[in-house]
Amino acid sequence: MNEIFLKSYNQNLKNAQDLIKFIPDRQAVNLMHTDQFTENFKKMMGAGATPHELTKYYWSDQINTAEAWLMISIHRSAELLDAGSSLLLNNKILASSPIVRALLELTISNLVISGRAQFVIDGLFEEYKNTKSIAWSNSFEKDFIQAIWGTRIPGIYKEKSHLHQDIGIGKWVKEISKKYPEADSLQETYDILSDLCHPNAAGNRFFYTVNAQNNMSEVNRTYDPIWQNEAIIILKKTLSWSCVGIINYHTQMTMLINKMRRLLQENFLH
Repeated sequence: MNEIFLKSYNQNLKNAQDLIKFIPDRQAVNLMHTDQFTENFKKMMGAGATPHELTKYYWSDQINTAEAWLMISIHRSAELLDAGSSLLLNNKILASSPIVRALLELTISNLVISGRAQFVIDGLFEEYKNTKSIAWSNSFEKDFIQAIWGTRIPGIYKEKSHLHQDIGIGKWVKEISKKYPEADSLQETYDILSDLCHPNAAGNRFFYTVNAQNNMSEVNRTYDPIWQNEAIIILKKTLSWSCVGIINYHTQMTMLINKMRRLLQENFLH
């Protein structure tokens, strides 16, 4: 990651923490189960609802889904950010690593989803402004349902109709690396973080020193200072990047949700 994220670590952390302070602890949402929405939609069609009425009902539900996802995401980000930055501040480097990686994964997926949502909505108004057909988006719906109800537990998504198979972080990393120039080394950063988290070489490196011949010379409870400093740089860059990402996806989705609600009230199709 770019060195700018290390230099701006304190400011980016403060900006994200300031944003989180303004997020309410509790917010009412109106998110129907998929089966309930489908049943209601079919009843409306059977009762002769117009394409405009069906479109408005569909997008009202989609925006409710997006809002629920946004609130879940920001609360989850807040906890991970608080824990990761606190552990890092107290030099609990190894313990902070899985938390920082979890925040990075969450931020990456949220940036991808919010960017896709923006693209769909921007095209929606142009395509359906004067249409007489029902305006919907399978991709918008799929992204947010997947984000809320995705799981990697084998078989469970086949047993429970509301759960869906997890896509996997690898796909998100590739997509966002192509989209943002500042994310060009994201895969490398993610791989290093994974090595820190797993029982692999990077995590082991904290607890031994090497001599002039590069042989392991001593095992210590305290961190090796050379590797400690390198790991701190990696973790601070990652947290700083995630802080910027949190602000970006929250701002983008808040504006998008407010815009959609306003346009639905204004009957944007007619």
